[in-house]
Amino acid sequence: MNQYECQQDQHNNLTCSYICIEPFCKLKRISCFQCFQDKDSHESHQGLAIDEFQQKVKFRLQNLNQLKDALDLTKTLFNQFINNQIEFIRNHILEGKKYLDDNNLYKIRFINDYFISEQDNRAPYVQEQLFKIRKKIKRINEFISNIKCMDTKLVTKEINDIKIKAMDCIKRKYVGHYKDAIQILNKGLKEIPTCCSLISLKCTCLININKIDSAQRLINYAFQINCYDETVLLLLAKFMYLKNQYGKCLEICELSFEPNQYLAYFKLDSLKQLQETQKMLAFQKECEKKFGYQFYEQYLKHQNIKH
Repeated sequence: MNQYECQQDQHNNLTCSYICIEPFCKLKRISCFQCFQDKDSHESHQGLAIDEFQQKVKFRLQNLNQLKDALDLTKTLFNQFINNQIEFIRNHILEGKKYLDDNNLYKIRFINDYFISEQDNRAPYVQEQLFKIRKKIKRINEFISNIKCMDTKLVTKEINDIKIKAMDCIKRKYVGHYKDAIQILNKGLKEIPTCCSLISLKCTCLININKIDSAQRLINYAFQINCYDETVLLLLAKFMYLKNQYGKCLEICELSFEPNQYLAYFKLDSLKQLQETQKMLAFQKECEKKFGYQFYEQYLKHQNIKH
C-alpha cells in the first residue's frame, strides 16, 4: 500500500494509515491517527486501519463471488427442474384429455399409471414444495429489506434472553439438554439468522452431540457473516487444528485484532506441530507480555485438558 503523510498542520507528517467509515463524513477519509483525536476532524467518527478495512473488503468480495456462483448454480438447477415439470404437465394433460374423449376411450390399449394409481404423489407434493420455496424467498427478501431498520437495542435484548435460556440447558451437559438448547437457538436464528453468538452456541451443542459436519458447515457460515468474531474464530481454529490443517489454523488466529488467550493457545499448538520452534518461542514471549507471566503455565494446563 502507498504511504501518504498527513497534510494537516501540527500532525507532524504522520502516516495516513486509517480510513473514516462514518457514512456521511464529508472530510478526507484517509487520515492519520491524530485526525481521529481532533474535534475539527474525525474525532467523533469511527475509523479503521486501512489494512483492516481492505481485508474486510477482500472477505466481502469473496462472499459476493460465492453467492454469485451459488445463484448461478441454483438458477441452472431450478430452470432444469421447471422445464422438466412443464414437460411432464404438458404430456400428461394431452394424455388425460384423451381419456375424457369417449370416441378415443374405446381405442385405448394403454393407460398411464399417473391416472390410475391410488393417490397423486407428484403434483400436490411439488406444488406444496414450491409454496414453501416462495415463502422462504419472501422471508429472505423481508430480512434483507429490514436489515437497516432493526432496533439494535431490542435485538440485543432478544439475543441475550435466548442465550440465557440456551445456556441453562447447555450447563446440564446431557444430550437431551443440548438438543433442547438447539431448539431454543433455532427459534432465535429464525428471527435473527445472522447472529454469530447464537450460531456459535448452536455449533457447540452440535459438537457435543457428535454432529461434527453440521457444526463445521454452520461455523463456516458464521465466518462468512463476521470473520472477526472471536467465538467464531475460536471454533474455526479448533476445527482446523483437529483436521491437522495447522497453516490454516494460524491464518484464522491471525485474524483476531484483539488479544485472545485461547486463540493464542491454538497458534502455539500449530507452530509446535509445524516445528516452527523459533517462531513459537518468540510468540510465547509476546503472549507473556500481553497476558502475564503465568501465561505459559496456563497454556500447559490447556495442553493437559486437551489431551
